[in-house]
Amino acid sequence: MLLFTSKTRGLIDSAVQRLPDEARRQLWQTWAKENPQLRRPGGITDDSGPPPPRDVVLVMQSALVDLEAAKRREMNAPHLSEDEISDLESDLTYIIAVSQLLKQIPTR
Repeated sequence: MLLFTSKTRGLIDSAVQRLPDEARRQLWQTWAKENPQLRRPGGITDDSGPPPPRDVVLVMQSALVDLEAAKRREMNAPHLSEDEISDLESDLTYIIAVSQLLKQIPTR
């Protein structure tokens, strides 16, 4: 299984926690507790374990879609500073990159 960095895992976790559906949040939390391994600098990127179940990947993807939409709405707020706009653009770039990564993960 592809291992996530701490930053990526944190992004996914915070996105999932924003979901209104308790069952989907619980599905993620259960899987995350059972799979706590993280990618470390200079460490392995894949632990050779089975990929996450399809329903867990779908929860992650859905949460990131919702987070991306929220960030885009935030960008439309009036009176944002250049720094705030830059931060939001950076956040969006990272969210989109992680979303693309999730589309490439095989599922079981």
